[in-house]
Amino acid sequence: EYASDSLGWYPFDSVSYYYSGSRGGYPIMLNGSLQYSGKYDTAYYLAKGTRGNKYYQSGRFIQIFDGHNNALTAISQNYDTTTHLWNNTYRNIYTYDVHNNHLNHISQSWDKTIGTWKTQSSFGYTYDANNNLVTDTTTSWVSGIWQYTVLQLYTYDMHNNLTDVVGMTYSAGSWHNAEKHSYFLNAGNKPDSMTYYSSSGSGWSGNAKVVYTYDSSYNELTDTNQSWSGTSW
Repeated sequence: EYASDSLGWYPFDSVSYYYSGSRGGYPIMLNGSLQYSGKYDTAYYLAKGTRGNKYYQSGRFIQIFDGHNNALTAISQNYDTTTHLWNNTYRNIYTYDVHNNHLNHISQSWDKTIGTWKTQSSFGYTYDANNNLVTDTTTSWVSGIWQYTVLQLYTYDMHNNLTDVVGMTYSAGSWHNAEKHSYFLNAGNKPDSMTYYSSSGSGWSGNAKVVYTYDSSYNELTDTNQSWSGTSW
């Protein structure tokens, strides 16, 4: 990664990835986390700061995998340039079903005062018979109790194409609708439109819409953003 100053561009930081076995792939950010996609064993982060400084170690990610190349744990550590030690910052723990579908992941932070991991949140997933994601539930660990926070429900058509995603929040002992995304597909199983709704109490109120056009081979030609005026798009 490069930064700029009055003299132009200069190297700012860099990341090196190390792999073993048959694992590989290009690491990308997904849902704010690097561990979901990159099948690396370790990633080292080097920082430079300003022009002319030497690179120094700033952080690293360490991942452990099962025999199916599913990540079991991912640990983030910062490098202390004074003690020259790696210090834990957070850890993710993952579990899977027999079909290698991601069932659960627990997020933990490192409490350096008592030297142990402290659980922060949990993400649980369920699937249908076709291994399509059906529910995505987020819970937070508060004062020794798991508390629901967010739930997403997914529905599909007969061809296993995603048609709706409903987001819900938890309060007063029950789930409440918050938002919905609906996908309307064409004969090529491509979305003709995606519509975004918010909960209006007893139903759904349209907020925004994206409309797509395609050529005869269903290659996307245009996408148009629309907003709801109250009576029409």
